[in-house]
This record gives sequence, C-alpha cells and structure tokens, in this order.
Amino acid sequence: MIVAYELIFGAALYVVLSVFLQRKLANPKRMREIQEIIKQKSKELTELSKANADKDLLMSKQKELTPLLTESMKLQFKPMFVILPIFIVIYYIFLPMLFVHAGTLQFLSFKLSYQTYFIVYAVLLGFIASAVVMIYDRKKAKEEKAANAQTS
Repeated sequence: MIVAYELIFGAALYVVLSVFLQRKLANPKRMREIQEIIKQKSKELTELSKANADKDLLMSKQKELTPLLTESMKLQFKPMFVILPIFIVIYYIFLPMLFVHAGTLQFLSFKLSYQTYFIVYAVLLGFIASAVVMIYDRKKAKEEKAANAQTS
C-alpha cells in the first residue's frame, strides 16, 4: 500500500512542477491579452464577412490576425518542450528504478501496473490543477478588466 501513496505523491509532484513550469514559461497575462485581441478581431472579421466587405479588406484583417494566432500557439506549446521530457524521464527511468518490484495496484475495481497507476493519478490531479488554475485566471482577468475600466 505504501507504493500507492508514493506513486500518488510522485504524480502530485509532477503535476505541481508542470503547472509551475507552464506558468513560468507561458506568460498567462500575455495569453489573456492575445485572446482578447483575437476575439475582437475575429468578431470584426465575421461582421465584415456578413456585410459582404471587399475581399482585400477581409484579407488584410486576416493578415492582422495570423501573427496573433501564431504567437498564441507558440506560448501554448513552449512549456511542452520542457514538461514532456521531464515526464519521459520520470516514466521510463525513475519509475522503473524506484518501483522494480511494485507489481499491480488496485484503482477502483482495476488492477493497474505502477506506471499506469502513476499516469491515472497524474491525469486526475492534472485535471484538478487545471480547473484551479482556470478559476484563478478568470478571477485575475476580471480584476484586470475592472482595474482597466477604473483607469479609463
């Protein structure tokens, strides 16, 4: 049973590390700014399209949007170049080294290998961490909007 707790603790550490790295490597404030601009420009583009605007105008608006989409994608994928190698090292090197004789572990009604058990808990804890971060980000975005509205 102690192996299960060690694996859960390891999964929790991995999730905390990955969330920390995501926050450090992908600038959340810049992501919010980009998403807001993309939302505005997409709405403007949709309105122009519905109004049967000139094709050149639509193309120029689309060209304004493309670099923002590219930057958004780069910011989202940047942490993965660090987090994925860490996961691979943990999964293929540390887990087999530390849990050589672990056998199978019970999760609900399933018997899982120690590596699968680690993944299950990492995913579950990752979902929980993502929800917490999303709630925090929404609260922060509302605070920023309120602060911007007061200064304007």
